[in-house]
Order: sequence, then C-alpha cells, then structure tokens
Amino acid sequence: MSVSNRRHVELEKAFIDCYAILKGKHIPRFSIQFYPYSSLRHTIRLRNGEILIRISDILAEAPAEVLSALVSILLHRLYRRRTPDDSIDIYRVFANSNEIRQKARQVRRTRGKKRVGPSAGKNFNLISLFDKVNREYFDDRVRVNQLGWSLTSSKRILGHYDPAHRTIIVSRSLDHSRVPQYVVEYVLYHEMLHVVFDGENQDGQTRVHHRRFRDAERGFSRYAAAQSFIRANL
Repeated sequence: MSVSNRRHVELEKAFIDCYAILKGKHIPRFSIQFYPYSSLRHTIRLRNGEILIRISDILAEAPAEVLSALVSILLHRLYRRRTPDDSIDIYRVFANSNEIRQKARQVRRTRGKKRVGPSAGKNFNLISLFDKVNREYFDDRVRVNQLGWSLTSSKRILGHYDPAHRTIIVSRSLDHSRVPQYVVEYVLYHEMLHVVFDGENQDGQTRVHHRRFRDAERGFSRYAAAQSFIRANL
C-alpha cells in the first residue's frame, strides 16, 4: 500500500498533539510511520531517548481522528497511563468495521504465512473426523482451505480458526490415545461453528462467542461430556 506524504504529516501532527496533552510541550525525538505488517498490528518503543512508532498500513486511509485515537492509545500504553475511553471507543469502532476487517484479512492472506502440521496424526485423522462432523451437523456445508494439527502442543488453546486463510488448526495435545474421539470431534465442531458464524459485529465490537454461537455449541451431542473431560484433563 502506498502512503502519501500528506498522511505522514498527519501522523506526525497526531503524535505531537497527543504527546503535548499527555506529557507537555517538550517533544522528544520520534519516528512514526505506516508499516506493512501482516496484520492490524501497531507497535511503540522507546529506544535511546527516541520514541519509535509503527502503525499498520491497513490504516493508511483512516480518518485523522482514528489515527489520533490510536496514537493516544499507544502513548498511554508506553507511559503506563490510563487510556481515555473516547480514544478506545473511536479506534475500536473503526478497527472492527466490516471494511477494515476485510482489508486485514486480505493483508493476512497475501503477506502472512500459515504454518500448520499434517491432518493425519498418530491417533486421529482430522480430515476423517471433519467429514464426519460436517455430515452429522452441517449437511456437508462447511468448507475450509486447510486443516491440520498444530506444530506445538498446547493445552490452553485446543483449536483455532483463521478466517483469513480459512484454516482450522487443532492442538497436537489432543492427538493422544487417552483422549476420547468425541473430544476431538467437539473441538472440530466448535471451530466449524466459527466458520459458520465467522464473527459478528455488535456495538463496534467483534463478538466471537456470542449467545447464538453458545446455543449452537450446545447442539453437539456429547457437549457436556467433552466439556467435563477438557476441564478435568487439559
């Protein structure tokens, strides 16, 4: 994404104005720029007395008030101050708009790399289980581009759906003989619901596990047993 000089000037002005409000008129050395991250990511660092800020170029065409709100958030984070609610609200509403979410997904598809293991594990084949769950609960309507085990074993995150790459990843910690098959099927079912609902935008926030999602999740035939096993063993 190309960024005009006008936008850079607006960024610098946003920094100067926000810093003056937060810390006073003595402006330190600083560098603020749009950066081609692979996601909607922003960073701020203090290095050798200079403040370095990088803002995702997904926001290259964002309104000035959104950029000011974001710079305010970053500066308050750097100095460990409480961020004004209006800055949070302005940024959150814009960042969760359909337009920005679509841009972020496109950037992740083109710039990001999805590292995923094979679908065939030592104890479970995810493709076979995916097809079974898809047939039993979704009339074979759920489609993904990739499906595989995670490269590392995590008991905190058992599954993940990446909408940008339309990929479902299941934690390798579940590919174990002591794990019942219905638990793996439940995790797949949960992630497949994410494909179906694909996030919902409410009040400027993306709702992932909203009430409709939770109601649908309880439609899994062994929901209670799967939840009980996960709580007791993982």
